Amino acid sequence: MVRKAGIRFFAYMMIGIPHETKEEMFATVDFAKKLKPDYAQFPICTPYPKTELYRQMLDEGIVTEDYWQGFAEQPSANFIIRFWNKNFTENDLRKLQDECHARFYTSPSHIMKQIAKVRSWSDFTAKARMGTKFLTSKMRV
Repeated sequence: MVRKAGIRFFAYMMIGIPHETKEEMFATVDFAKKLKPDYAQFPICTPYPKTELYRQMLDEGIVTEDYWQGFAEQPSANFIIRFWNKNFTENDLRKLQDECHARFYTSPSHIMKQIAKVRSWSDFTAKARMGTKFLTSKMRV
C-alpha cells in the first residue's frame, strides 16, 4: 500500500540478537530484500539496562558484569555501549553488520531500482559517488 501511494520506505531490522546465528542474520537481509524497501539498516542488537533482554543476558552469563550499573555509579565520557552475542565477538558483529548492508545494497534488484530512479546527471553522479565510496570502503576491509 505504501509503494502504491508513492511513499518511499525504510526497513530497520535488528541483527546480532544474543543467540542468533550468521545464517539467521543473512535470512533477515533476504527478508528485507523481499519487502523491496528503498533503504535498509541493520543495527546490532543493544541490550539496555533494566530490560528483560539485559537481565536474561546477565542470568545466562553472556554479559559477565552489569556494566550499565557501573556506568550509573561512575559516569565516564569514555563509556562505550557494548554489543553481546554468545557466538560472536563485537568485532565479528560489526563485520557481519557490514556484510548485511553489502548484501542488501549490492543486490542486482536494488542497484537496478536505483538506476531506474535517476532523473538527472547530478542525480546520477551523486549515486555513482555513493556507490563508489561504498564499494571502495569494503575493499579496504
